[in-house]
Amino acid sequence: MAGANGTPAATTVTNTATVEYDVGGVRQNPQSASTSFVVARKVNLALVQAANTGTQVLPGQTGVAVAFELSNLSNAALGFELAASQVAGGAAARGGTDNFDLAGTLQVFVDANANGIFEAGIDTASFIPQLAADENVTVFVVGDVPASVFGGDIAAVELTAIAREASTSGLGAPVVETADNGSGMATVFADGAGTSDTARDARFSAREDFVVTAQPIDLEVDLQVSNTSPRAGFDEYTVTVTVANRGPGNASGVVLGVPLPGGSRRNSDTSNGAWDPEVGDWTVGAVPAGEQRTFSYTALAVQQGTFNADALVTAAEQTDADSSPVTGFGVDDLGDGIADDDEARVELTILRDAGTVAAQTCPTGTSALNWSTSTWTAASRSGTFNVAGKPITINVADPGNALISGSPLFTPNNAPFYRGGLPATQSALNFAARDVPLAGNDISITIELGPEGVGVENLRFMLFDLDGNPNFTRLEQATITGSFGGANVPVMLAGGSAISILDNSARGIVDSPNTGGSSGGGTLSVGFDGRVDRVTISWGNAPVSTSTTGEPGFALHNLVFCTPPTGIRATKTSTSFGPGDGFRIPGSEVIYTIEIANIGEVPIDADSIFLVDALPSELEFFNGDYDGSGPGSDPVGFEQSNAALSFDYNLDVGYSAASTQPTSLSACNYVPLAGHDPAVRYICVRPRGSLPATSPEATATIRFRTRIK
Repeated sequence: MAGANGTPAATTVTNTATVEYDVGGVRQNPQSASTSFVVARKVNLALVQAANTGTQVLPGQTGVAVAFELSNLSNAALGFELAASQVAGGAAARGGTDNFDLAGTLQVFVDANANGIFEAGIDTASFIPQLAADENVTVFVVGDVPASVFGGDIAAVELTAIAREASTSGLGAPVVETADNGSGMATVFADGAGTSDTARDARFSAREDFVVTAQPIDLEVDLQVSNTSPRAGFDEYTVTVTVANRGPGNASGVVLGVPLPGGSRRNSDTSNGAWDPEVGDWTVGAVPAGEQRTFSYTALAVQQGTFNADALVTAAEQTDADSSPVTGFGVDDLGDGIADDDEARVELTILRDAGTVAAQTCPTGTSALNWSTSTWTAASRSGTFNVAGKPITINVADPGNALISGSPLFTPNNAPFYRGGLPATQSALNFAARDVPLAGNDISITIELGPEGVGVENLRFMLFDLDGNPNFTRLEQATITGSFGGANVPVMLAGGSAISILDNSARGIVDSPNTGGSSGGGTLSVGFDGRVDRVTISWGNAPVSTSTTGEPGFALHNLVFCTPPTGIRATKTSTSFGPGDGFRIPGSEVIYTIEIANIGEVPIDADSIFLVDALPSELEFFNGDYDGSGPGSDPVGFEQSNAALSFDYNLDVGYSAASTQPTSLSACNYVPLAGHDPAVRYICVRPRGSLPATSPEATATIRFRTRIK
């Protein structure tokens, strides 16, 4: 009897033909002939998906299965070897693209109880010893889903059934195709082509998909700032951004908007290129459920103001359970009354200390090293000046040879180049440098305001064009120190809008024009209250600078200080000379002592001292050795202390008998008589040289003898 797939194999088919005939009208014995053949074994099989859809799985799920139906379309019982493999990309079985592999090794199991459901521990056979013709069986391909997959991902697998000889136990031998010679059963391969096999190869392959079920994600964002009140130009701060996925689904295609806060310059970050500070995107990518991703960036605060450090999820390929990446800060994304957790914001207040310089108070007025009336040899490294009797020396040190001292600049140079916020362009000592050699080699300007230990009082000056470049990569810095007699003198600093101050340092944080109404942004005012005899200015690029291109510059404006007090103190005393028991009676003699001292802060001009003593009419000048047996030998004696005077009695002393006081030594031309001469009315003394401003005071002492009439 033939089955659905035809006559069973090995069936012998005999065909007999009988011939009946008459001879002479007489029926003859019938004659018959027959032939037989054996029905060949037709090897044919089919493998199809057992369900209408692939199997829906979850990330990390184990022991999941897809089902195939294997049919024996042969005319004989066969055994089947079963083999499963991962599809390596390309089109999946039911559309879409294969984009992940199941974890570990795939397993194949035969449905033991024909219920179409994989049951671990029940369905244990991995091959089919014997399957009758016209029968079918369900076969499962089983594997584990990686935890890192995402909703919509597909893993396609392929099952191949390979025909074997039927067996009562174990896997039968391979089926071999044999020719039909008419005397025995032949084996013929009649199967079609599967997904990866060819026709008539005694095997058939088919594919099925594991499809990851889409699950919602829950992205939470945290943002921390190391310093929310940084000082412009001086402080760095670190922002740490964390995005965590609370699941249950794995997140992919995650992007956060993390813009660099205003008023800041990026220094470094840990994103390995995933963060674009210009665009403000942090491309995170995948964040599996239960995991988080973190990066941080360090920025320099450069501009005063209030700014925000933000982080906001702007994209994800899965649906977030409680927020949406398409809305901004402060919006209930889903309108569900649940606070959004996919955003974080911290407010920054960047501080800028503009500093203050107290008003200059000078009861005696001010004096200045004014560059409009002073000279400096272009490109020279030193200059010496004298202002109001004060010696001033300026020395420039350039350890990195950074100063541009060639055409056309030749700095340092005294020229009107910067305005500094003042009504007109100002003459000042200008400096320009090359960035590369300037790096780490500050230019130092030392100002000696002498003499040491006296110095000047209430010094004030300005530096012009202390600023930064427009993209904040170079910040100029000036550090000011002062001392008096070797002891530190506190400095006062006040900067324009382009300057930030910390202690005795000032940094230019933004660009400031050289001229025009807003040129004062880069002006630094410097002040010292009290006395100072040494000031050092260290100028260069601040350590936080990153640029080494360009030619920064600045200028030193006028040095203004209190006009130093001047003056001479004159004292006159008298002592008795000779017998008379110290009584001042007619005929007794008196020695007068006149002391002059420089009580000012500056030297007395050389050769400017002229002393006139007007003798009262009751006295007679003694023209002789004024102190008798004392050390002196002239009528007028001279001594000095700490002074720089020269004295020659014959050249520097004169007398006058005139009725009016003489005004010069040349007018003192009377030649007194030897001994007591009542005609001498004025004694004139003109020591040459100067009385310097020293401590102790420089003094000159003059002595002469008279007699009471």
